[in-house]
Formats: sequence, structure tokens, C-alpha cells
Amino acid sequence: NTEIGKISTSVQIEYNILTPLQKELGNLGKKIAIAGIGIAIIVFCLKIFNYYIDSQLNLPNIAQAITICIVLIVSTIPEGLPTMIAATLALGAIRLSKENALVKKLAVCESIGAIDVICSDKTGTLTENKMSVIKIENLNEDMLVKNIFFNNSSAFSQDKNSTKKFIGNPTEIALLNYYSNLKEKFIIKEEKLLFQYPFNSTKKSMGSIISTSTLNNYIFFIKGAPEKIFEVCKISEFEKQNQLQAIQTEQRIGRRIIAFAHKNLSKEEKWRDFENDLMKDCIYDGFASISDPIRKEVFDAITTCQRAGIDVKILTGDNTLTATTIANELGLIKSDSLILDAKDIDSMNDYELRGKLQHISVIGRSNPLTKLRIVNTLMEMGKSVAVTGDGINDAPSLKRAEVGIAMGITGTEVSKETADIILLNDSFATIVKAIESGRGLYENFQKFIQFQQIVNVSALFLILMFELLDWGTPLKPIQILWINIMMDGPLAISLSFEKTRKYIMTEFPRDKSKSIVTSDLWINIFINSTFMVLSMIFFIRVFHINKEMTPTYIFNLFIFLVIFNVYNCKSIGKNSILKSFFNNKVLNIIVISTIIIQIFISIFLRSFFSLNYLNYIEYLKIISFSLSIIVFSEFIRFFRRVFNK
Repeated sequence: NTEIGKISTSVQIEYNILTPLQKELGNLGKKIAIAGIGIAIIVFCLKIFNYYIDSQLNLPNIAQAITICIVLIVSTIPEGLPTMIAATLALGAIRLSKENALVKKLAVCESIGAIDVICSDKTGTLTENKMSVIKIENLNEDMLVKNIFFNNSSAFSQDKNSTKKFIGNPTEIALLNYYSNLKEKFIIKEEKLLFQYPFNSTKKSMGSIISTSTLNNYIFFIKGAPEKIFEVCKISEFEKQNQLQAIQTEQRIGRRIIAFAHKNLSKEEKWRDFENDLMKDCIYDGFASISDPIRKEVFDAITTCQRAGIDVKILTGDNTLTATTIANELGLIKSDSLILDAKDIDSMNDYELRGKLQHISVIGRSNPLTKLRIVNTLMEMGKSVAVTGDGINDAPSLKRAEVGIAMGITGTEVSKETADIILLNDSFATIVKAIESGRGLYENFQKFIQFQQIVNVSALFLILMFELLDWGTPLKPIQILWINIMMDGPLAISLSFEKTRKYIMTEFPRDKSKSIVTSDLWINIFINSTFMVLSMIFFIRVFHINKEMTPTYIFNLFIFLVIFNVYNCKSIGKNSILKSFFNNKVLNIIVISTIIIQIFISIFLRSFFSLNYLNYIEYLKIISFSLSIIVFSEFIRFFRRVFNK
């Protein structure tokens, strides 16, 4: 029932969130299976009908018809899809590791490309997390400096050169570095730290008890968010307003403010249970203004996100004014943007929050429950959400989000364990690179499916047309299975090595309600499939290929058309492939290897594949004719671009 216990329970919840790709592939698989089985049944009925008309309806022919139909169904099932997806995601994970993003779940490599909203922390992600004290406004310098020295959660570390350096929280380090410059002026000898109240995200402060040289005299030091410190201090309204004005001046230029106070105590107490009694009538000592510059690469990264239609929201524990200044510098604040405090969110009901969430750009003084509620609401609205975090309190949000991103440098072990991606450099720009990579992976899946379905549809249409015209069976079962290997094998997997399009981050996130096979893909599939079938029939008719030789020519024509069509599948829309024709070295090597293998089996494994002899001139004729599919597809894409304009 402790806070840690509640967090531990929340991160053990399994949300079983299917990625958009998993949902789309599941639906596509069902459709392919239904279509394949349906056409196979039609082919079977046509073959039986033709056998009946020709008075050849006997058991061997029925068995052959059943065999062909089973082979058609087997070849229709995209069994190479899992292999291709695994290979593509693995390549994506390798690429991201080179960009300082460590992927823990392979599926995230693609799902991050569908992100609509990024709920980002400020410190360390958007900023450098290299803090330095710029200004000290003090009313009691002696007490303020002692507060810095005793009331901290950092420590000293010995390095190789035997010099001491501070390690720990960057804010603490900045304050201790400031103290180290003044330590000769403020020599602390008699005072001793007795007890410490650690920082708490609710009270947004930490405190320490020290003993002084005077017997039975103690001092309570407290530091934290200015508004929290003013709540526990006894200070005149005039002085409070002066201090608030000075603080707001610093916050408007993006500075983090830490306020300090103390309280003199005359007797020893049970300090562990005495904190609430200490948090009143304190003496205000001043504040420190701490600078944390924005990372240089973040400006371009935010611009890229906006161009790509990704909404970036800053959810930070810092003061709202400080966070707003950072958001303004990054161009995240628009005319209709809402800038709220966590308490404003907590006061809204779910209906109000849904109505305003689209316009909320900054939430200051954000706590774990607020952050989790924002993520939940966004996901209920159908958004794909990425969350960045570094603390234990961020773990529930990291677990709930579609993509949880932890900080590798400043992040706690709990946040790293819960997250899907760990940023090894804590930079927001790395997230944008991961999104770009994810979008590229999704397009590679589309290219693979396009290639696969052109082969499927062509094979089904070819056999269906031959049966309708009663020309016999154009392909033997063993030949169909070999074509299936071409469809699911190296040629298909080579498309996973395609590079990400240059302008992919100028487009908005894809519509998750739509199928992975877009209208452009269906057009390409049916146009190229129709061309393949008609071109094979054209070749057989023009060159007067007899019935005995037809299966041999059809088999070789089909294979070479499939081989060269892989280049057409480098594009999933209307764009020409000519500029990127040779940029995939793996694909080029596999194409050449496949051509050699196909010629080899046609010569040396003729009997196994039920083929007749062809001389080298016939092979040159078939290969040259098969290249026409590239010319045809380029012409169609050109025509579609002109028509679109």
C-alpha cells in the first residue's frame, strides 16, 4: 500500500495493446485466405466441368484437380510474411541502435512510425540537462549556502585524477558547484546532518535537519518549488510580491527556480514523524535561478514533427511559466494553445478534458497521475501516443503508452525496465529519427505485400483464365510451389533493405483505420497482375507456342516477370523508380542470383520441374520480353502522375 507498491502494481498490468500493424496484418491475412480459397474452389469446379465436357472425368483427373487447388491455397497463404517482418524489424533495431536508441521490443521499431502525439518531459530531453546557477537572490546568504550544502541528494565521487566531483541529480550538482566556489567564505565545522526528508513529487520539496554548535539547537532546512516554499513561510505580502516578481522575470527566460527557507528548533524530536509540524512558520532565505539550455538539435526535430503532423506536448514537473518559455522558443505555442497546471487538469471531468486536450501544449507541475490520465485519454481518443520519462513516477505512463521511451543517462532503472525504447543520449532528436525509421519500415512492409499479392493475383488469374478458355493447366503443382518460394523467399525479403524515402517526414501520420493495402497499392497490384497474365498469353499466341511447350514457356515467363517486377515494387504509389533503381545493393545481388538459379534449374532440373528443353536464344527472348513489365509500370506511373496533376 505504499507509493512504491502502487507504482509496482501499476507497471505489472499487461495492457495487451496490439500495434496498428498487427491489427492491419491480421485483417489482411483473413481477406487473402478467403479470396484464395474462393478462387481455388472456382478453379476446381471449372476443371471438373471441363473434364466432364471432354469426357475425361475420372479419379486421376479429379485427384490432379484437387492437388492443383490445394497448391493454389498453399501458395496464396503469405507464409513468408513473418520472416520478412522479423528481418525488417531486426534491421530497424540495428539502425536505431546506431542513432542512440536501444530497442527492447522489435514491434516498436515500426509502431513508433504511427505516432500522432509525443508527451515529452522537458529536462534532459528537450534541454541539455547541464544546469548551472545563473543568479542567487538571497535574504540570508549564510543560511541559503548552508541549505545548499546540507540539504542535497548528491554526493562526491573520486575520479582517476584523484579530484573530487559531484554526481547525482543535475539540479543538485549545479547548486553544489555554486557552493564550491564559496566554500572558503563559508567554512562549516560544527554543524552536522542528522536527518533528511527526501524530495517528494507531491510536496515538491525536500528537507534536512542539522545540529549546530549550540547544544540542543537544531535547524530545519527546506528547498523546493517557490510556490510550495511560500506556503510554509512567514513572509510579508510586500516582500512576497517582490520575490514573486523577481522569480517570474527569471522564469520568463526559461530558468528553473529553487527557493530556500529554514526554521530554528530548540529541542530534538522524532524527526521521521515530525515533517508536517516543521512545514509552517519557516523563514524565507531566497532563491536560485538555474539555467538549462535547449539542445541545439531539438529545434530542427520539433520543426520536423510539426511538418509530419505530430503533436508535441510538454508534460513537466517544472513551473508552468518556465515550461511555456521553452515551448515558445521551440515554436510549440500557437494562437489557440492552452497552457495549464496539473491542478487545472485534475479539476476537469473526462468530457472537459477530451474537449480541450487537442489544444493543450504545456502542462506544468505535472505529477504521475496527471501524466497517466493524459495518456489514457489520448489513447481512448484513438491517438497513438509516445511518452518520455526518466523517473520511477513515470513508469505507469511509460507502460501504458503505445511507445514508452526512457532516458538512458538520467533515467532510473525502473523507467528503463518499463520502457520500450531507451535513449542512450537522452535527446528528443533521437525520437524523431526513430519515427522516421518506423515510417520507412511500414512502407517496406507495403512493398513486400504489393510484390507478394501481384504474384498471387497473377497466378490465380492465369489459371482461372486458362480454365475458362479450356486451354488446360498452364502450371504444374511443383512449378506453382517454386513460384511461391520466389514470392516469399529472398526476392521478397530483399525489399526490407529499401532505404527510407527522403521526404517521408513531410507527410502526416497514416490513418490507422485504413488497411495496409492502400488504393494506390491495389491499383498497382491489379494493373501489374493483369499485364503479367496478358503478356504471357500474348507471348504464347504471337510466337505460336504449341500446347506441349506452353507450360515450360509460361513457367519461365512467370518467374522472370516476377524477378523484374520486384523493381516496380520499390514504389508503392505513382513515383518513378528510375532514380532509386540501383540503390538497394542487396536486391540487385539477389535478382542476379535468382536469374542464374532459374536458368540452372531450367537446364539441369528439367525433369524434376516437368520442363522441356529451351536453347539460349529462347531464354534471351524470354528475359528480354519480361523486362517489358518495368517499362509498362513506369509508363502507368507517369500517366497517373500527369492525370493527378
